[in-house]
Amino acid sequence: MIEGCVPFSKLPGYTGLAADFVEAFHRVARFYSYDPADPAAVQRRLERLRFGAEYRRALVETLRGQNGPCPPLERLARSDGVAVLAGQQVGLFTGPAFTFYKALTAVRIADALTQQGIPAAAVFWLASEDHDYPEINHCWVFDLNGAAVRIEAESDADASGGRRPAGAITLPDGLVEQFRRAAEGLPHQEEVADLLSGCYMAGRSFASAFGKLLRELLGPDRLLTFDPLECRARELLAQPLAAVAEKVGDLARIVAARNVELAQAGYHQQVRVDDSSTLLFLLQQGERLPVRLAENGLEAGATRFDRSELVARAKDLSPAALLRPIVQDWIFPTAICVVGPSELAYLAQASAVYDYFGVEKPVWRLRASCTLLDPRARRLWARYRLRLEDFFGGREAFRELLAARVLSPEIAAITERCSAEIRAALERMSAAVAEAGGTLPRSFAKSRSKIEYQLAKIARGIAREALQRDQVAQRHADWLLRQIYPNGTLQERLYSIVAFLARHGLGLAERLLEAVSPECKGHQLIAI
Repeated sequence: MIEGCVPFSKLPGYTGLAADFVEAFHRVARFYSYDPADPAAVQRRLERLRFGAEYRRALVETLRGQNGPCPPLERLARSDGVAVLAGQQVGLFTGPAFTFYKALTAVRIADALTQQGIPAAAVFWLASEDHDYPEINHCWVFDLNGAAVRIEAESDADASGGRRPAGAITLPDGLVEQFRRAAEGLPHQEEVADLLSGCYMAGRSFASAFGKLLRELLGPDRLLTFDPLECRARELLAQPLAAVAEKVGDLARIVAARNVELAQAGYHQQVRVDDSSTLLFLLQQGERLPVRLAENGLEAGATRFDRSELVARAKDLSPAALLRPIVQDWIFPTAICVVGPSELAYLAQASAVYDYFGVEKPVWRLRASCTLLDPRARRLWARYRLRLEDFFGGREAFRELLAARVLSPEIAAITERCSAEIRAALERMSAAVAEAGGTLPRSFAKSRSKIEYQLAKIARGIAREALQRDQVAQRHADWLLRQIYPNGTLQERLYSIVAFLARHGLGLAERLLEAVSPECKGHQLIAI
């Protein structure tokens, strides 16, 4: 059940580009092909979608090898079948909860399209090629008291200087035991641990375990996963990567020009490129090496080659972040792609590369963004009359806020009344002083500012004293912060979904699938 919907523009760290994409699309329309709020956008995308039968057969067979036979694959195999794509790095236990919400959003959209008579399959692109192992080797859960606990996979993955594709790194022993210890006492700890044991076996790759867990949570009949490192996937990717390699010298210039457009429009550059950038990596001897323009051709690590050699090695190439969406929509019949706010920013850059290669852009839609409120959180939310924005000022500010709201009505009323009377008197004095002219108005303004500062200081002091007297409220403040805004960030950006499953049961995944509302165009507060 939706408890509230917070506009994206009010969230900390949310870019202006992402906020405008949702709330003022006309400002960013030149960087994207479709307004996500336009009900005709998908139909217009379908009218432009062209996808060869032979290529479709190869794609379906590749996905069958990775997922086995299933209903979404049957829909995608149809000549009019389309994909609803999402993707993310293959974090431990699916990483932060927003990854799960992204996959959930793709499933929900695919289901809705299919019900409308458009055969659609939700597909999650496993970003297994990414080589930033420290970003995926851990996750956060909470313990019985709501405190954040980090679970980490120890590995020698950085022995190569951090250049190994992270998704191919194998899992060590003991990960599920770490989870058991962290979640000890939570009602559904064991059933979640059993699920994790069947997915995160020692020796299995990060990508394989991630994909299996995601399909188990959302249902293998609802979601396909695609691993670009798998052999048959390399065959599919070779065609677009060879085309990119042919034009490799032009890409930095194209992106740089788009970056200028973004800057002139007042938006930031999510990904920076320099003159030597090619947007390509070379997979070689277990490493992922950046391909760069050099004085006499191209280079990747110690390897030197010319453009024709790069084209010939297309199966060994890997796209950088700006290039991956184009490659993705080259090999899939993508109707809609579900993205996060950071992806929206670099898609504004990448859209220039789409145009250069003549690849049609899909409809881009933001993933569901959620904060989950359990019964205790909802009770405290109502008791202290909270808004999500109340958490963003930090621990001390939040504790003071709760302190102010536990004051007795009499003290609160007297404090507010006295403050209002003094401010009214100051306003009258200000008007009188303004008529006097000279230096008096400026001097009075400084004095007034000091008086108002002292009034606020007195109010804060009363609030702090109240909180010190009310140890229950103090505990409530700390518990709410750990649960709703842990480690100074949104809940979905820290805790893995498995933490919530351990508290509320595996059925939570299905309940969230039903609860997430397409009507909310912002961050959703969901009662669980």
